Amino acid sequence: MQEIVVLSTEKGFVPSTVRVRAGLRYSIHVVNVNEKEKNVSFVLDSFGEHHATYYGKIKTFRIEPKKEGVFSFQCPE
Repeated sequence: MQEIVVLSTEKGFVPSTVRVRAGLRYSIHVVNVNEKEKNVSFVLDSFGEHHATYYGKIKTFRIEPKKEGVFSFQCPE
């Protein structure tokens, strides 16, 4: 299992995209370190993942891509 960490900062998500390969499993950890926005949504539509992140907390979920690619994510707020 590959691990990917995404930080939610005052300037946005770091990194802003993730690269994955087909057939591998990934554990994604989203960490909210944004003191101004203590409750931020994380949306990775390509995999149907929609999560709330809270300041100082880690949100972890897993994906298993069926195709290789570069996928972006967003905060709809």
